[in-house]
Amino acid sequence: LTTPDAERTMLTHLGISITLQKSDVDLEKLKSSSISYIEGYLWDGQGTKEASLLTMEESKKNGVKVAYTYSDPFCVNRSREDFIRLTKEYFDIVFCNTEEAKALSQREDKLEALKFISGLSALVFMTDSANGAYFAENGKISHVDGFPVKPIDTTGAGDCFAA
Repeated sequence: LTTPDAERTMLTHLGISITLQKSDVDLEKLKSSSISYIEGYLWDGQGTKEASLLTMEESKKNGVKVAYTYSDPFCVNRSREDFIRLTKEYFDIVFCNTEEAKALSQREDKLEALKFISGLSALVFMTDSANGAYFAENGKISHVDGFPVKPIDTTGAGDCFAA
């Protein structure tokens, strides 16, 4: 189910991911990786939070970059202080959209929100719907224009962008 503008899903179901535990993290595979990618939704459950934190810690210890997606504005609002701390301490790459960036930074201007997050993490990608995407690295913000399409359903667009 999506809203008429194809922007929002009306239901979120985390499925099997909510059962993730620390014991599910394969540390040997992680050590041989170049990037670990973690979803913000995993910060909602105790077991998933512990597995995420283990992944972040082991990634940092072994020179593996940590990429993180804030998942949705509600997720950011629930865990804002944790997300700020984690962004400073662990995240090399952040993926978010303008609404998530505004929620985390508590700024209404999207570019100010992006500047806030880029002050915490090395590389930030922020999607802006039909307006394209921004990325910030070393204090420099760049923009890539979107192109006109008639969206049918944008569910998963952020995941596709990050891939």
